[in-house]
Amino acid sequence: MRLLPYAALWWTGCPIVASAVQLPPANEPALEQLVTAFFSSDLPERRAELVQAIRARSGDDWSAVARVLPDLKLWLPESNRVGVFTAERKGREPIRIWFELPDDYDARDAHPVILCVAGFSQSPVDCIADARSLFGSTAEGFILVSANEIIDRSFHQSSSSDRTLDVVRAVRRRFHTIADRWFAYGSGTGADAAWMTIITHPDLFAGFVSIGGYLNVPYPNEMYRLLLPNLRGVRGRVAFRAIEEPIRMSRAGRVLVHNQAIATIVRDLSLPLHVSALGSTGELDDVGLASILSARMVPDGAETTHWFRYPWQGSAGWLRQTKFAGEVWTADQLSIRASPSTDASRFISSVLRSHMAYVGGRIDGQVIRIKTRRCREIEVRLTPSMVDLDKPVTVYCNDRRRHQALIPRSIETLLTCAHDEWAFQHPVAATIRISIRSDAQ
Repeated sequence: MRLLPYAALWWTGCPIVASAVQLPPANEPALEQLVTAFFSSDLPERRAELVQAIRARSGDDWSAVARVLPDLKLWLPESNRVGVFTAERKGREPIRIWFELPDDYDARDAHPVILCVAGFSQSPVDCIADARSLFGSTAEGFILVSANEIIDRSFHQSSSSDRTLDVVRAVRRRFHTIADRWFAYGSGTGADAAWMTIITHPDLFAGFVSIGGYLNVPYPNEMYRLLLPNLRGVRGRVAFRAIEEPIRMSRAGRVLVHNQAIATIVRDLSLPLHVSALGSTGELDDVGLASILSARMVPDGAETTHWFRYPWQGSAGWLRQTKFAGEVWTADQLSIRASPSTDASRFISSVLRSHMAYVGGRIDGQVIRIKTRRCREIEVRLTPSMVDLDKPVTVYCNDRRRHQALIPRSIETLLTCAHDEWAFQHPVAATIRISIRSDAQ
């Protein structure tokens, strides 16, 4: 990681690199300096030491530390408005991320982001250029980023193919972004991948735009009814070209029939997606695009529903799977045949549900109700706006009461969660993990 502007702290009259600071017994640094040093350090053991120093300096006051987080200055000025950088993650291949900053980019201010998902044979540079041309002035002040093949375009992707989280967290560390205002965009096969990005990581995005793509899943009529409710908190604009006599097996034909099925389910379930054919000019209107780009992520604690396939897809914001139950569905094909006397659609849905995992929940005052499938353990992340942490909280999981007591707040939890996500606007006050023996019925 690059050294940060506050990584050298003037505590005793000499600059000290944050990852090697020695806390002096006198002339204690300000709380903001200690918190900045925590996020500036790459050493886990050093961060652990700083947690103790922060606790002492704040009087173990969680709220005092939380108030510091949104105003931290952790980002360097950028000399280049357009460029590329490399993000590394232990155990995975480095990934290159292209970016285009707004003319008025200032590292002191947070900016919204559009993740431009490149299609087959499309370069990230071209994908960013296409997005800039499409959004025009509606994306003024936005950061645009793209990377090669961050996610597969079909449901049957491998467990190592999804780099969405790597890209989001790397961009958050490099640039000062608004975590609540991330958007995805894709056109053609890039839209297929954008769909997969959104459906598997709905807790990272406020909205998306898909042009000429579709959600490529098996048994779409049934699978869509499982997966599309994942997007209850995501605003979307889905556009495709109308064809009078589509050839069903052609790309254009698949896009048409799949989006028609999506449009029907969106209407049935009242989802915040606008699905329609492109007009005669083949362009999207600025008003519709501006409506998408003005969205913010749903508030913490909103009701959530999330069907997923792989363990790494099991995050629904405040509710997350931490251990998977049973075997992961890894087959790249699925064939379901119902008997003539069986309701075929209902039977197919039941088979799909048996293969998929699920986390969902809602918060009613001080009561949290959770449902799960194929989860061995879950984690609930609570912010002060979700429940009153000065009062007991009751948690039901799969209709069994699993907790009824205070959930203690922790400065270590606060700092660790913010560091993992590199997000500072909605600090997590407390977490609770629940082991699960049996699924919801």
